[in-house]
Amino acid sequence: MLNILGVSTSGFYDYLKRESSKQSLRKRDIKVQIQIKYNESKQIYGAPKITEKLKDTGVKIAVKTVSNYMRELDIRAIYIALNG
Repeated sequence: MLNILGVSTSGFYDYLKRESSKQSLRKRDIKVQIQIKYNESKQIYGAPKITEKLKDTGVKIAVKTVSNYMRELDIRAIYIALNG
């Protein structure tokens, strides 16, 4: 199987032993926080508001990054139309 993929056996096992990078761990943690803030808002908050809430808790992050993570999580803000 590894030969078909063009991967050496030692390279494959090295990959399995490798620890997650700090960046991937931070991304995972932020995605969890985004999901929590999104659910706390009853799925109404979008990226700008979630970014604001994350910054209130001390997380340094841009709106664009939150927007990208929300897209990866397949979550979107629910917009309520105001009549009148």
